[in-house]
Order: sequence, then C-alpha cells, then structure tokens
Amino acid sequence: MTTTDVDITNRALQLIGTRTTVASMAEVSTEAIQANLVYNAVRDWCFGISNWNFARKVATLVVAKSLTPPPGTWTSTAPQPPWLYEYKLPTDFIRAVYLTNSASADNKYSGEPQRFSFGNDTISAIQQQVILTNATPAILVYTSQVTDPTLWPWYFERVVVSTLAWTLSNTLSGDKDLVTYLDGVATRFITIADLKNREEPLAIDDTTPEWIQALGINYPYRRHDGKSGTNDSNKR
Repeated sequence: MTTTDVDITNRALQLIGTRTTVASMAEVSTEAIQANLVYNAVRDWCFGISNWNFARKVATLVVAKSLTPPPGTWTSTAPQPPWLYEYKLPTDFIRAVYLTNSASADNKYSGEPQRFSFGNDTISAIQQQVILTNATPAILVYTSQVTDPTLWPWYFERVVVSTLAWTLSNTLSGDKDLVTYLDGVATRFITIADLKNREEPLAIDDTTPEWIQALGINYPYRRHDGKSGTNDSNKR
C-alpha cells in the first residue's frame, strides 16, 4: 500500500490526539502549516540517528580537487591539507558508513576502509560540504535520503511518526505533560528500531542450543550470540 507524507503527518496528529487530519500538505490549516515547517528536518534527523540498512547506498565519488604529491605551497585550488583528494557528496547524502577504494584480488574486493574527513568548500560558486581523503577512486557507502515513505520499513515509519508527533506536540497542544510523554514514546521506538535494524543481517532461526555449545561442539555461524565458530579438527 502506498504511504505518503500526508499519511505520516496524520499518524503523527493521531498520536498527539488532535482528532484532526490534513488532506494535503499544501492546505491552509494550522496542522499542515506547522507540519510543513518541520517535516523534512525531522525526517532527515531520523535518517541520521543510525546506519539504516534499507537506506544504504554506494556511490563512486566525483573529484572536486586533487593534489599530485609531492605537495608544494598550498593554494585554494588544492584540497585542504593534509588530504590529496576532495570529493563532492551525493545529493541524497545523510551520513557516511565508510569509504573505500576499488582494489580487488581473487575475484573479490580487497580494499579496506580508508581514512576520511569532512570539510566545507565553494565549488562552482556554491558553498557545500565535501569529503576529504587520500583514496582514489573513492567509493562511499552511506545512508541516503529516502523521501518516499512507502519504502520505509515498519520500524522506521514508527520512528518518523513518533518523532514528528513529539516535535509538533508543543505547538499544537501546549501540553507539557504530553510533550514529555511523546518524548518517551519516540525514544522507545528509536530504541526498538535500532535493535531491529542491527538484527537484520544476523537473524538466524536455527541457533545452536546453549547446552550443545557447553559441550564444546562448534557450528560455524550457528551460535546464539551471532558469532561464527571455527572448525578445529583437533578439538574433541
């Protein structure tokens, strides 16, 4: 089922208890006007609080500036010292997960995460955030801005709804107790969502029972704590 920004806003209003809904984000009503003021900021803040799996993207970065070693006297045409490369960030960038290069060997990627830093620069007369590193080509794994709520998993939808409700509650109700209550609701949903997000790549239903592990029998990738075992033929 398609979910829209209006749906998210109305769910937040329901959580506040306003008993009113909006038909459009463009309508002239107190609820719509206040929601429009904060909706994008709240959504992007929710994206920034964790490395959400569903929003993970990869991009080969575009070089904005570079410096060929050995470096000479620094000028504004070069990246900020001590970095050799300055890259533009993707337009849907929220936060970095890691940066690497395209090194490969034995039919698999062999590049390790590389050091990087963020900076600010004016490129083509536009002041913007940039990423600085010595890696080239630079491949960035990052949390992206997913603006379509239909693509949000159930746990992230609750994070945005509850956080939006908390943000709007003081303006729409003026009830300080309600603000405090919704702060707690949002915090609980954030905690649950972060846990579910971290569990996704580790979910294993056929875990090895603890009593078998206690006997020293080791099954790779079948441990209840998510850790892999090792095959040791000398272990008895």
